[in-house]
Amino acid sequence: MSDTAPADLAGIYRQTRLRLADLVSGLDSAALATSVPACPAWAVRDVLAHVAAIPQDAISGRLVGLPTEEYT
Repeated sequence: MSDTAPADLAGIYRQTRLRLADLVSGLDSAALATSVPACPAWAVRDVLAHVAAIPQDAISGRLVGLPTEEYT
């Protein structure tokens, strides 16, 4: 058994969401359309939509394992 406390996933998600909101809140349409180096087929807007959809999919039970390329 570990001596560390279990991760506060809700708190971690909230902190991450707030940091992301701070990073993108002033971006214009051109900046949101910028390609993301780690995901060159996606724009900043696409990555944000993906990150936002993950908890929605988890809560609704749509996550049933690793997603396919098409699902992502």
